[in-house]
Amino acid sequence: SKILKQADKADKLKADYLMIVDVSMKDAETPAITLGIRGLCAFTVELKGSNSDLHSGIYGGIVYNPLHALVEMLASLRDSNGRITIPGFYNQVSTPSEEELSCISFDFDQDQLKKDFNASSTGGEKNLSPLERSWLRPTLEINGITGGYGGPGTKTVIAAQAQAKLSCRLVPNQDPRQITQLIKNYIESLAPKGIEVNCTIHEGMGKPVRTSPSSKLVKALAASCGKVYSQPAAYIYDGATIPIATELQEASQSEVVFFGLALPTDKIHAPNECFGWDRIRNGFLILCDALSQL
Repeated sequence: SKILKQADKADKLKADYLMIVDVSMKDAETPAITLGIRGLCAFTVELKGSNSDLHSGIYGGIVYNPLHALVEMLASLRDSNGRITIPGFYNQVSTPSEEELSCISFDFDQDQLKKDFNASSTGGEKNLSPLERSWLRPTLEINGITGGYGGPGTKTVIAAQAQAKLSCRLVPNQDPRQITQLIKNYIESLAPKGIEVNCTIHEGMGKPVRTSPSSKLVKALAASCGKVYSQPAAYIYDGATIPIATELQEASQSEVVFFGLALPTDKIHAPNECFGWDRIRNGFLILCDALSQL
């Protein structure tokens, strides 16, 4: 990113539009134009209670178990309605205008989610629909927890340390650096007596991005999608993050537009991630036709 921002690259990178082809379709039959993605920040929380694992029969009830402390702290980050409890977390949150929202398709197939992943849409803020939670609201997720003994059988120890990996998806106008510092300060303030807590902020943050539905490139892509798939393209948002998007946008001084033909069944970020040859073909046709319109 530092290379992209160098002044001697500005003229070569300058563009009217920046097209990022790395997002999803509405479903297998319905193409889509993505009008926004969320931002990202991530960090590691480490708790230490002793300099070695301890015998739970001798020290249980005496030493504060870091694993107990960790799950108590993490559980306190959400209330019973799924709302994040960190003071100030929602202060900068903004939502799209009524005009922008009016063209967005928020339809969600609960049965398909169950069929594809044997999962239910019960996470997040309970007063919102699934795609409102995924597209318009920030999140705080626990990506992994480690500590103590997790092997076969029993090992009755009080772990010396416990660790959790956390990440947030962010929406306009939340700044990743401000949010991570806010969370770091709050989590470290929760440390119970006898437990050392450290929160490490990771690099690779990304800012949220929104695109206007009236963009000339958006309209061209929508028209091309209609030709290739013989039905109108849906307008959607995407809850994921492309961290380099804003830096590329700033370097090229362009309007960013997101387009892609990925599906949930592609197993994104999972073993055996894949992509269909039919969508590679359709993607080429759509992009060529859109560029010819411009």
